Amino acid sequence: MVKIKDGRTVEVGDKVILTRLTDPAREYDNILDEGHTPTVKVTYVGSRPIGRRTFNFEPEIEGMRYFSEDLGDRFEFVDEVEQSDDTTPSTDFARIDELTNGDVITVHHIYNSHGDLVTLTTPKTVKVKNTNGHYALLEEQVSGLIGIGPDDLFTIDMKAPRYSGKDKVVYNGGAMLSQGLVEYRSKQTKQMNDIDGIRAYNPADDTSINDKSNAEQTGLAERILANDFKAMQESDVFVFDVLNEGLGTIAEMGIVLGMKHQAQKVVDELKEIELSEGYLNDEEDALRDQQFAILNKPVLCYCSDIRQGNGHIPDHPDRFEYSTNQFLYGVCLELTNGEGFISWYEVLERLEMIGKR
Repeated sequence: MVKIKDGRTVEVGDKVILTRLTDPAREYDNILDEGHTPTVKVTYVGSRPIGRRTFNFEPEIEGMRYFSEDLGDRFEFVDEVEQSDDTTPSTDFARIDELTNGDVITVHHIYNSHGDLVTLTTPKTVKVKNTNGHYALLEEQVSGLIGIGPDDLFTIDMKAPRYSGKDKVVYNGGAMLSQGLVEYRSKQTKQMNDIDGIRAYNPADDTSINDKSNAEQTGLAERILANDFKAMQESDVFVFDVLNEGLGTIAEMGIVLGMKHQAQKVVDELKEIELSEGYLNDEEDALRDQQFAILNKPVLCYCSDIRQGNGHIPDHPDRFEYSTNQFLYGVCLELTNGEGFISWYEVLERLEMIGKR
């Protein structure tokens, strides 16, 4: 995939409508007859700088097999039509802040790179790759764009399962080394399990490692890591109670961050392979799907310390009641796409949305 001068992106496999095609051997004249706008398929994207990209296509048109930016060639994507008027259909469109990673949406109208409202002749159904509440990246292009914003018009396919038809497994991460915290995690787990489509995993329920009075002590540290890491790998959503003293939870957040960074690295490497070779084989395509699944797992962070977020601003820096370690807060921001902490009740609301999809 490459970006062209007007901001749109083109990749191998795109179908485009040629509106101007020049031939250097014919003094760069437009070789297309008036009214002749052939549809072709892009078979190669050049790696030259923006403004000088060259694109091969099929089938051949008047002896030409490529079009180029610097020759003045022009095209439109096949799902674009003329700029729409100000009227929109009566569809009940969704808001950008309603989206969750992995949602399946159908795009009806989208603003192109020129700022024009484009109505799709056939609304396109795509999957959301990543969203931060203000902008969403898509797994496929829509009219040459790989993202949508708050002014674009789309609907959410509520019937499409997020990962599968099964309940979404939620990893309930948080400190649990006091009786009160053990009971609190148990209460939270029940609240989450009461949500349709959600099944919570509570590490405290694994008595083989967390029954502190009776658990087998041989290799306990290794078994705690193995059991919790396996549960994290099998979870669809992560919920973390972020406390400065929650060392185990902090380590778990670091593991998730590492999983996502490694997944993104693999996706980027596969993208380079696809650009170089023009395609991915079945194994590479399956690997990319696996990595996207990791990247799309939502992370919800809250802080149960009653001093956090109380709005008290003292007149001296030594009088602050509470402050989250800033490295830890940076991890929290990275995992939540910049959102940071939400309340426990907002966690439950988000899980209700996720459980429905």
